[in-house]
Amino acid sequence: ARLAAGVDLAGGESSVVRRLPVAVESLRRATDALGARALTAADADQSWRADGQRSFTSWLAATTGIHRGRAGREIRRAHALRDDLPTFRALLARGELGADHVDAVVREAMASQDRLAALRDPDYGEHALAGAAADATASEFTRTVRLWAYRMDPHAADRKWRELLATEQCTLAQTLDGYHLQGFLTPEHGQMLRLALDAQTGQGRASDERTRAQRDAHALTALAKQALASGTLQRGARVRPHLIALVPLDTWTTTATAAALAGRTATTAAL
Repeated sequence: ARLAAGVDLAGGESSVVRRLPVAVESLRRATDALGARALTAADADQSWRADGQRSFTSWLAATTGIHRGRAGREIRRAHALRDDLPTFRALLARGELGADHVDAVVREAMASQDRLAALRDPDYGEHALAGAAADATASEFTRTVRLWAYRMDPHAADRKWRELLATEQCTLAQTLDGYHLQGFLTPEHGQMLRLALDAQTGQGRASDERTRAQRDAHALTALAKQALASGTLQRGARVRPHLIALVPLDTWTTTATAAALAGRTATTAAL
């Protein structure tokens, strides 16, 4: 680590500098493979219990200082590589795919016993998924694994969707200066809202100095205005909002006459 920190990368030749991130990623993949082996060995050794931690995840987080969620994710990946994913273990060690690819398999393809059984199938199991991962980015491969998982066990996918749907929430709390908005949506509903916000915002202009968050806030407000003005909402909200001003008749007459005269004046000037 000290040797890497002392390497000066500034001022290098462009063709070399451009390849450095790829080289570092290859190195990271090799260390991820080694790290997975180290985790399974340390877990099996059980000597970590001498430190008084209740679980291996807690011990790893406390010892290394990493987030507990990351510790659990890396432990699950390590056990999956050792017990169920020998092909992915070899590919990761050779640097042919990254930990993100493996995590997609662990998260999506190992969520039920039916999917675990399908992974062991010689024709459409782990070997087929590894082939799909070869030329795919982690994002592309994640979508592939999700589709594979649904086909292998659609009931598990339906259960997961219902569970996620039950966790959807939206809180709009009034504060001293405005309203605070937070919540959670399922991937499908989140994508739907994302598309609606993007459609409302439209193509960004160079003169628009708003941040992405500001544009989204303004787009969400505009969508609410359109919904209220549509007249299609539930009973009690179907009448389009109006602003009514009561003024004396002579004031209205004077204002209307002045506006009419101004319109004729503008038309004459144009001619």
